[in-house]
Amino acid sequence: MSGEKEQNRKVKCGECGFCHLYNSERDVELEFSLRDRKAGDTGLSLECFKNMVYLDSEKYSAPKDLDRRGIVKFILNQERDCQEFTPYMSGFTAKEHVRVQWERKQIELAAAQLEDQKSFNAKMAKAQEEFNKEQNYWNRVVAITFGILATITAVASVFSPLIHEWLGISKK
Repeated sequence: MSGEKEQNRKVKCGECGFCHLYNSERDVELEFSLRDRKAGDTGLSLECFKNMVYLDSEKYSAPKDLDRRGIVKFILNQERDCQEFTPYMSGFTAKEHVRVQWERKQIELAAAQLEDQKSFNAKMAKAQEEFNKEQNYWNRVVAITFGILATITAVASVFSPLIHEWLGISKK
């Protein structure tokens, strides 16, 4: 389902891009057009490109009173669980649907990776901001401590002679 896999979702092969016609004489796959899907018009082997179901073998479980077109319509309209379903796009072969499915998956992966990167960057920015706050706090503590020590040293150098004189200590 091209990156949107859902459990227990009923799908129809007639709406899937992997349902295609196969010409065994030429060993070539052909697009099964929307017009032909609706009409049940096929003279070739009906196949699932992903081999999720063997469509040609399902003709034996179709009601016996149906003609070839009725059987094809019956098979295409059976609801089933399929993990590989991808919506049919007119003009695309089954191989092209694989390429489109792969490209969609790459886009989804890139988007998820971008979201992960954004989340990581936001966490790193928050951690950096917290670190900066902590660093600024300690920078202020150190600056204040040095300021106090410088003030004490300056005061001591100014009052040192007075203290010596008061205590009766003479300089020799």
